[in-house]
Amino acid sequence: MSLLIVSARGEELSKVKGLELGADDYIVKPFSHAELSARIEAVMRRAKRQEALAESVFNSMGLTLDLAARYVEADGKKVKLTALECKLLAYLLRHEGKLVPTRVLAQRVWASEDTNTALVRMAVHRLRRKLGDLPGPVIIRSLRGMGYSLSLPIPGTSGNHS
Repeated sequence: MSLLIVSARGEELSKVKGLELGADDYIVKPFSHAELSARIEAVMRRAKRQEALAESVFNSMGLTLDLAARYVEADGKKVKLTALECKLLAYLLRHEGKLVPTRVLAQRVWASEDTNTALVRMAVHRLRRKLGDLPGPVIIRSLRGMGYSLSLPIPGTSGNHS
């Protein structure tokens, strides 16, 4: 939520107090419609940037994925990822426990209808290796010819794939 204060009080102390209390902007009457519109747009842009930053960090299944910094972390151990690996892991985290068809991964992660499934397999293989370096088991399961899912291991099993 964003807050824009519209006030007749134009003293510096009033403006400072309003901003210190949490306002995102402060506009003094009289003002033009164009100025008000521009300030509303600016507040909305800042809010969207903050929202995007918040969405760039995922916490799920004992993992923290930071898309902006391109790393995944578990129990304090960080592993660097490529941009593609980040997108792949983020998509799997968003669909945790569900089978994601290989073609859907190609479309959503590579943004392509034509992506070769071998490219998807290789990216999953590299991501599995990197996730294997982290403490705590998170597994990318595969169903041959169908797709992939991200899940916690079945008790009594080990490894990063099935």
